[in-house]
Amino acid sequence: MDADWFAVLSTFGFYSKLKRSLLEHIKPKSWTLLVGNCYGWLVKDIASKVGDKGSFEVVDAIPVQAESAGEKLSPWPHFKSIVKDIEHYRPSKKYDTIVCYFLLHELPDKKKKRVIKSIASLLALNGKAVFIDYGVASKYHPLKYLLQAYNNIFEPFADSLTTTGIKDFMDDDNLHFVTKTFFGGLYQKTIMTVKRG
Repeated sequence: MDADWFAVLSTFGFYSKLKRSLLEHIKPKSWTLLVGNCYGWLVKDIASKVGDKGSFEVVDAIPVQAESAGEKLSPWPHFKSIVKDIEHYRPSKKYDTIVCYFLLHELPDKKKKRVIKSIASLLALNGKAVFIDYGVASKYHPLKYLLQAYNNIFEPFADSLTTTGIKDFMDDDNLHFVTKTFFGGLYQKTIMTVKRG
């Protein structure tokens, strides 16, 4: 299932649009981190955008997922996939861009908060984190309740993301969030930056 077709199916056909919206934040030669391996070819797309003169790492707490990401990165031998929980990851340099793609909905709410806090601590000056995940859809959205029924069975920690924004998990005046929604609010892209000074 680790292919673009599954990613397309699982996002009701919005995968390409979500991916394009994410990739616009990836700059050539940047220091970029992906928190958690993900389905499809997004890992390769980010690596290609960063390019040979940048740095790209994937951090995943699950060894088989880190191994999968490492295989995708094989054309770029200087890019790395690391088995590590992001809460305990201590890189030698902070990142220009950190990507969290459909990861938060898999985590309990307390873990969501800790992951967001950890990501904020790893951002370089003027760096940004890009979160793509479920959003708060209108109650009249035709797929809202179908997705809710699916998540109740397969993604029990997703419910909070469909009722509140990512920024509402954090009570920190030093964090700034800007959110854009897709497909009637079913999905969101939230940009997090850190206020300094």
